Amino acid sequence: MNRMKVLIAESNPSVRQFIRYTMQEHFPQFDFEVATNGKNIQKRVEETKFDLVIYEREMPMLSGDEFLAWRKGHSGFAAVPVVIMSSDRREECLKTAIKLGATAYLIKPLLMEHLVSNIREIIGRQERAPEDRRRFDRIKTEGIISIKFNNKICKGKLINISSGGILGMFNNKDGLPNILDNVDVDIELINKNKIQGLSADVIRIQAVDSIMGLNYIQLVVKFDETMRPEKKKEFDEVISSIQPSTMTR
Repeated sequence: MNRMKVLIAESNPSVRQFIRYTMQEHFPQFDFEVATNGKNIQKRVEETKFDLVIYEREMPMLSGDEFLAWRKGHSGFAAVPVVIMSSDRREECLKTAIKLGATAYLIKPLLMEHLVSNIREIIGRQERAPEDRRRFDRIKTEGIISIKFNNKICKGKLINISSGGILGMFNNKDGLPNILDNVDVDIELINKNKIQGLSADVIRIQAVDSIMGLNYIQLVVKFDETMRPEKKKEFDEVISSIQPSTMTR
């Protein structure tokens, strides 16, 4: 199996070192290159076939937004995952990065477990064994999702579900959790089967480009892997109630 090539583009030496050491510890199958500024970075990306790019939004000489915009216009590179890092928590910055095609948007200061979990999620399907991959098969279905966070509740439409997590659509006007927030999830399927109190983490937020407008946002939520046995049994029963003919890959 070929080793994956990863570019870490970060101007701060201590942050760059933290990312590299963390990645080397958890992903020994990766080869790493680093960039301290945006000078000549497009040329490096064109010359080296990277499998993943971790990029600082405030990068000197070529910001994260500029890099994403450039990447978007290059079909040969547009499919490569790009993780944007920033200390800017403003909603408009997140929306801009997502609209430009960022795979994930991580808030600084970075936490090791958050960085690792996001990278694992991005490369997970390539790394999982076939029998484990089936656990993450997505079932397209309909229902209502309620997400509880910071004493707030937002409700949205269920798009698909798996044993690993859910994808749902929400109205941004209602207020939404941030990436990496720990939340509690209640699900009610169209067949009226329901489950409550699933602990989960928000791992991805993406804009919806549709006639519904930019106020609608899709959230990807990953369930806690340490789900209690009784809750896991209850959840499996809910999953099994969905018609398997609707499964998507």
